[in-house]
Amino acid sequence: MRKTSKMMLVAAAAASLASGSLFADVSLKTSGYVTGFYQANLNNLGDIRPALGNNSNVNANEFSFGAGQLSLVGKDSANGVGGELDILYSPIISLSNAPIEQAFVDFNAGPVGFKFGKFFAGIGAESLDVTNDLNYSRSILFGAVPTFLNGLAVNYSIAGLGITGLIANNTDEKFFPDATPSDSADLNGKDLGVSLNYSLAGVGLTATYLLEPTTYDAFGNKLVSMVGSENNDYLDVVVKDQLMDNLGLQGEYLYKTHIASADTLAGNAQGSSVTDPSTGNQVAFSPKQQGYALYVNYATPVSGLSLIPRYEQLFTPDKGGSVTEINEGTITLKYVTGALAHSLEWSHAYTTTALFPVYDGKYLYNADTLTYAATYSF
Repeated sequence: MRKTSKMMLVAAAAASLASGSLFADVSLKTSGYVTGFYQANLNNLGDIRPALGNNSNVNANEFSFGAGQLSLVGKDSANGVGGELDILYSPIISLSNAPIEQAFVDFNAGPVGFKFGKFFAGIGAESLDVTNDLNYSRSILFGAVPTFLNGLAVNYSIAGLGITGLIANNTDEKFFPDATPSDSADLNGKDLGVSLNYSLAGVGLTATYLLEPTTYDAFGNKLVSMVGSENNDYLDVVVKDQLMDNLGLQGEYLYKTHIASADTLAGNAQGSSVTDPSTGNQVAFSPKQQGYALYVNYATPVSGLSLIPRYEQLFTPDKGGSVTEINEGTITLKYVTGALAHSLEWSHAYTTTALFPVYDGKYLYNADTLTYAATYSF
């Protein structure tokens, strides 16, 4: 009798699985994209070195694979519990961090929402996924802030105001495949952050503050790369305004104290000075950085065709009495037909220090690229 009862239970469970009744309240959505591009380094069409490191870590003047992503989002409507798993392969992601882009569980307890796992830091105007960005290339400011966090985020919304607090580890390895723990500051200290979101009459405001405390190695020694800044602080404000149906504006302001300010401008820093690649001389730097980016998104009268200019600047405000800065202007023509998006993008960058390699060990103060990209979303 007992054996018969067990067989009946197994048969009932199998029938429930087959009919989907056990998961009747669970929905699963899949999406993703594949993208590739060709970037011409207009400084030297015979040079395969990338002109702009913020665009990609692949060779210039060659056909390149950009990224492939698959996203799985599940939700149980009966209890509000959900989760997301994003699988990404891209040359700009360290293999030690791939292929998991995001993997988290989210749920609500009344008006309070919780997210636990690995997720985007949510700092800045741009995302790692090109399908979420206005331009195809990523901004200089995007490379100056963390992309991933691994921890707990708690959010609460009231009267149009969203408040999110988080505690997490910084797991960022987006542009430096050979990054060491001293670069990503993820050995022990926990990142603490708060974000405010407010929207009114078509204008959206997001303000985020993230603190990365001083980190130490396994023997309790402060990391040398932290010289000049006790903590890594990020304050980022993004404003979006849809002026008209076919015209949108977006702006971002970033202030940070971080040793990587020198990384962005002149290579990896290991102390209070860095090497100027154009002269080979050691130059002082400031652990402080400020930057801003301005975007315009104009939908032309041609169906599916948008014109998207971007201008940005990242600078050190107090480097020995002089200002070191990097500027970039980008114009993107984006044509979307169905699930396929074509992007034709020209970018011009210029700096106060010669940073861009050309040939025979020479460096230029400016760099120009022309990129064609195709992105298929599903």
